[in-house]
Amino acid sequence: MDQQGIISQTIHNAPKQAGKIKYNRAKIWEIALFSFSNTASNIPFFLFGTFFLFYTQNILELAAVFCGMIATSMRLFDAVSDPLVGFLMDKTNGRFGRYRPFMVVGNLLTCIAMAGIFWGYTSFSSSIKYILVFIFYLIFTLGYTFITTCNKGGQAVVTNDPKQRPLFALFFGIYNATLTAVLAYSITTWLAPHYALGLRDAIMWRHVGIGYGLLSMMFTWLAVIGISSKDKPEFFGLGKKAAPLEIKDIFRLLKGNRALQMLAIGASSEKLGWTLSNAANVYLFSNIIMNTQMMGQVAMYILWPSLFVVCIGVMMARKIGLKRSFVMANWVSLTGLLALLIIRPFSADMLWLFLVLVIIQQAAYNFFSNLINPLIADCTDYETYLDGKFMAGTIGGVFAFVDKGVSSFSTTLLGVMLALAGMGHTVIPQNTPAPDSLYIVVLISMYVLPILAHITTLIAFKHYPLSLEFMEKIQIELNRRKESV
Repeated sequence: MDQQGIISQTIHNAPKQAGKIKYNRAKIWEIALFSFSNTASNIPFFLFGTFFLFYTQNILELAAVFCGMIATSMRLFDAVSDPLVGFLMDKTNGRFGRYRPFMVVGNLLTCIAMAGIFWGYTSFSSSIKYILVFIFYLIFTLGYTFITTCNKGGQAVVTNDPKQRPLFALFFGIYNATLTAVLAYSITTWLAPHYALGLRDAIMWRHVGIGYGLLSMMFTWLAVIGISSKDKPEFFGLGKKAAPLEIKDIFRLLKGNRALQMLAIGASSEKLGWTLSNAANVYLFSNIIMNTQMMGQVAMYILWPSLFVVCIGVMMARKIGLKRSFVMANWVSLTGLLALLIIRPFSADMLWLFLVLVIIQQAAYNFFSNLINPLIADCTDYETYLDGKFMAGTIGGVFAFVDKGVSSFSTTLLGVMLALAGMGHTVIPQNTPAPDSLYIVVLISMYVLPILAHITTLIAFKHYPLSLEFMEKIQIELNRRKESV
């Protein structure tokens, strides 16, 4: 029987008393604290994704295309290593649990990488700079793999209640919207004016790397506290009844789990669009709007509407399910991007419209992007339902393999476009008008490619099977199997 037939049969045959199921529910504070792990990993991801090319090109004076190739090669390595790390995690049952050791080690590596990349070794030769950038980016990649695999796998053990899992999106949304606004504001609007060379001051970037590394470390320890009571074998799928894992399961997931396939296609498309847009964002404000400080101000303006949309969206997701909420928010974000591309309200007298459209688009994007990890947890339960194996880490790793494999090309793509625009080996001054070639690169990076990513996601989710109704039936069946032991 194919997967669509399984879905139809399950919904038809499952008991109707969904309320009697014994869910593994979490306390609200446990969900709130564990959600900080996602925030801890987003700090280095934000710094690398937003400022890596700008920093290496304008402070270290390295070629954008070569630094883009370093980033792409590391993300490809990251993609390949993710399933192996996830498989290793699923085979781990140590004294300190399955997820906590990977969270702590991963965070330590990313903190070292942030301090190392942004140290500001401007006096070194170009060859030494390239070597150091490569080494520290590799360290960041390994640490980021550890943390993000825990982020995806850990949710499946914290709670399996389909109506409680959207709460992860609530806390992700609150934390990440606040984080994005605070990081962008603190760097471009608050910190930069206090240094002699502004955003081109190497000492400022050294302080950023160290300071935000410490902040990431604090969030990781809060997340460790949040998952500590659930990081035990009795919460791993069917518990001791779960089927043993084999290395071939990694390849079987790519071929056999339709929900994971469609989610990976959609999410990887979105990640490619987001990372490309985020990397080009600094050029939009610096060389088209010609107000670098406004980048941080806009991030703060987006904060409160994003928090409001997340709160309303999570209430909606608990009633209509993660899938429908994800698709609806994607349509809103797509509409906002189309309006920005068509109108292009970048002149001084149109900035009010630019701000309104960006707030609407980003609020919708922030909401649906925070639903991705809870959707991965649903895919984990779906796999346990299909073959009895609890593979939270492996599923997170396989998802990341596709996600990062596709999105890894974003930095190289931007570097190549900058090179074709004649800007690949040039220091681009702040707050100066962009030539037509750079203007086109920014439009393609920030709007055209993200629009295509949204369209790809909406097509993929036409075939994503895990509705709210089906997830409730899956939990009834898994509960029955567990209690039959």
